Amino acid sequence: MTRMLPMLFLLTGLVGTGCAANTTATDESSARSAEALTVYWTHVSPGMAIPSNAFVGGSEPIPGGYRNLQICRASRDGGMHPGKVIGTACSYPYGGGEQWAGDFDVLIVPQADAFWHATGQAGSLPAFALQGGWEANGTALWICRAHYAGGLHPGKVVGRMCNISYGGSEIPNPTYDVLALQPHLNVDLRKPLGTIPQVHPWHATGSNFTPNGSVDWKMTWPDRTWSSGSASINGNGDFDLGARSDACTPGITPGARTLYVYDRSTGEWLSQVLFNC
Repeated sequence: MTRMLPMLFLLTGLVGTGCAANTTATDESSARSAEALTVYWTHVSPGMAIPSNAFVGGSEPIPGGYRNLQICRASRDGGMHPGKVIGTACSYPYGGGEQWAGDFDVLIVPQADAFWHATGQAGSLPAFALQGGWEANGTALWICRAHYAGGLHPGKVVGRMCNISYGGSEIPNPTYDVLALQPHLNVDLRKPLGTIPQVHPWHATGSNFTPNGSVDWKMTWPDRTWSSGSASINGNGDFDLGARSDACTPGITPGARTLYVYDRSTGEWLSQVLFNC
């Protein structure tokens, strides 16, 4: 089964008098903002152009410069094998050689919503690595990339190696990166309470965080923390901060309310502006 990606959705509800929804992120340490993810594979048949938004997984030198290598996958002998787009074909490693397919899929995901996890020497998979295919026996094939011959080549994780296709051969590499998707924060802004328009209920959940870990969170004004807490992450990488209400009361410095979430396992922040007061 394909592992889900880390995602952030801003689900804007009705925002009432005195406040407006805002999706601009602010920075704190290495805080990341996120938007709704669209991740899928699209099929390319002979004669079709490669989609302009195909995910670029590497590059290789050519006369006069470099060319991008988009991530593809092709069907072979009951399996689906990740590889790289060269021209209008998918080059992928299989059976000890470099194979070619004119019918294949290409990966579509915004470049900013995926990241490469450096495994070092034959390292383990990161949480929420992106599965690119499978062997005929059902074994998952994760998407990787490795340096070779002056280029950076997408391939597939086989055992503890990243196997790439190059020069007619399937080449295993012990040092490689694995493609994974960013954690995301799901924020639902609710309609303000009827008699107190300054009070804005909000409900935040997270998905694709480090499974069985924990997060710290805080909701801030420009000059101070307004509320804070912590939450446990379940085995699916999800957490729920519950429904909350916070007031834009008179006398408080105007500005954006921002939710920060800190993943204790990765040491990374995620942030989302909730609304302005």
